[in-house]
Amino acid sequence: MSARDLAGNNFANNPISLNATTTAVISCSGTDSVAQQGAPFSIGYNYTFETIGNSVKITFELLDTDKVGVVGILWRQSPFAETQMTNVSGNIFTHTITGQTLGSTISYGVKFAYVGGFSVTNYFQYVVGSNCALNVSSASELDQFSFVNPVHDYLTISYASVVDKIEIYNMIGNLVSETINTNTVDVHNLSQGIYLVAVYSGKNRSVKKMVIK
Repeated sequence: MSARDLAGNNFANNPISLNATTTAVISCSGTDSVAQQGAPFSIGYNYTFETIGNSVKITFELLDTDKVGVVGILWRQSPFAETQMTNVSGNIFTHTITGQTLGSTISYGVKFAYVGGFSVTNYFQYVVGSNCALNVSSASELDQFSFVNPVHDYLTISYASVVDKIEIYNMIGNLVSETINTNTVDVHNLSQGIYLVAVYSGKNRSVKKMVIK
């Protein structure tokens, strides 16, 4: 097949150069078995962070085979928030967060809820647009903090190290109280119910459930 102009003359056989550009997908993945809250994992879980343009697709797969009725809930570390994840297949769950800035650091984990209990993965820090700059924000030391639960009027944290900050979130992820450099928080103005307490010490952070009565 040849090309001709309106007078019927053949066009010169000039090559055409095409430059195709695809959106880069930069991903980091790994496997772990640490549970920062809830029951321990019998096997563990896989995790993947994928940068797609200005979005990050987060996927977690529960590897345990002894859990029934599993759902995945994405936990944002700071400020704390929960988001229902989409079930891909089996025990694989995913959620895409949009409007991210390349080079910024995000930190997420997943709460796997199932019949009879739940298990929460570690938080994983990921630099948006990075090729495997995943770091674990370990909560092993801060998991040792404790308090009397249920709480009446005042929340008092017992922890061997210095408590830099205490944040209290309601169950829809709204910050309702924040105190700095103290182990005691006045909660008498908070309504009765279930809250999440985030305790900071240095670079460590841990979250536990609190009931106010």
